[in-house]
Amino acid sequence: TSDTTITVTFGTSPTILVGDKIHIGEELLQSDGDIVSLFSFNQNASVAMPDNPTYPVVVLSAPDTLGVCDDMTLDGSATSGSGGRDMIYNFSTSQSASNISAVFDASNSENGGYGEYSVTVSNSDLLASTKYPVTLTACNFLGLCSAYSKEIFKSSNPV
Repeated sequence: TSDTTITVTFGTSPTILVGDKIHIGEELLQSDGDIVSLFSFNQNASVAMPDNPTYPVVVLSAPDTLGVCDDMTLDGSATSGSGGRDMIYNFSTSQSASNISAVFDASNSENGGYGEYSVTVSNSDLLASTKYPVTLTACNFLGLCSAYSKEIFKSSNPV
């Protein structure tokens, strides 16, 4: 900190976000000079982005190959970087030959739009001998996002 900086530290379970306003009431701050003793008048400040913000680290656990009878389970529960707050999870694919996008859309709309960190696509929604590019994007309360992509192959044989 410096003579022109005020550092505010919040306790547990803060709800303040970047862009929110902080109001400092009249005569709550006083100058720190030997000669002067000026007090503040009503002040407003906007909460800025942290100097070194934490970005989500997306971890997606899923097999590389699925057998002909296997469901596709994607697990992002090891993803971190939420600052202790709810993370937004969004599964997506560029594969349009099956019902996988509808399953992802349903999962992404759960939990008030925060999505679910894991999703299972039923075997009946997958086509054999097909490559499925999948991406998990996670966003934290600062609006910072990271993504991880992988390709999963649905075999026409047991695995």
